[in-house]
Amino acid sequence: MLRSLYVKDFAIVGEAEISFDSGLTVVTGETGAGKSLLVDALLLLAGNRAEANLVRHGCERAELSAEFDLGKREDLLAWLRNEELDDEGACQLRRVIRSEGTSRAWINGRPVTLIQMKALGERLIEIHGQHEHQALLERNQQLALLDAFGAHGEALLAVQTLAREWRGVVARIKDISGGEDHAERIEWLSHQVQELDAHALTAPALAELEESHRRLANSGQLLQGCAGLADLLDGDSEFSISRLISRAHSESLRLAALDPALEPLGQLLDAARIHVDESVDSLGRYQSALDLDPERYAELDAQLAKLHELSRKHRVGMADL
Repeated sequence: MLRSLYVKDFAIVGEAEISFDSGLTVVTGETGAGKSLLVDALLLLAGNRAEANLVRHGCERAELSAEFDLGKREDLLAWLRNEELDDEGACQLRRVIRSEGTSRAWINGRPVTLIQMKALGERLIEIHGQHEHQALLERNQQLALLDAFGAHGEALLAVQTLAREWRGVVARIKDISGGEDHAERIEWLSHQVQELDAHALTAPALAELEESHRRLANSGQLLQGCAGLADLLDGDSEFSISRLISRAHSESLRLAALDPALEPLGQLLDAARIHVDESVDSLGRYQSALDLDPERYAELDAQLAKLHELSRKHRVGMADL
């Protein structure tokens, strides 16, 4: 029940405080005495919209406050606890309306939103009048009366707990799904998988691709370098390595005939000549196999470019695609 109501600089009221006892209270007076202002003050404390013209002329702000005795209203005490606004069973509403039209609200000394104040006010205050909102017409109030009559306290708490869990699960599902259409999401992911299946390579295959690309990109330089190396090893010049080793081998055999201790040197030079010949043969095979196909190079270049694009898109290395 309402215990006290305090107003200051509200409409035509300078300052007034009224205390109420249990039972019925009747307020009477002539027209314009301010009876309806008490109802207006309660409505504002219940979260109704505030207007600047409610502040007394010449004042910066109007202040309203009320104290309620909740008694055994466990539903109200539970609401206060749930909103972390409980204060040992107390229930004090306060609101300040400024002359520019803004307002602030408190419950038990803690700042609250008008939505919170209205939620509590709907449970505390009921106005019956020709032009006022009647709680009996609201579905939630009808349900509250029905639950109270049926003593459904425990069942109501159980349903509230399940409802909170259900809302939490729904919120989690929405968070996981990103709020997107599942069919569209699946189609998009399927496209990503198909693209990766078509282009992504294993690490060994990627290494082979990069090696082939590098070889084709430098094929001209490789051919030119191989030709110069072949001429150095076994060219027409008298200073080619093959000819120099042959002369050195012949000279070592002549000297070994004079001193057998030099025979191992001749064997080493003969082995060196054989290695040079094998190098020349290997170099010739490499030159014959070297690919100068520009179309193949363009194909590998495009494949690598696609892998770089996918790597940036998925923010991983190409070997991790």
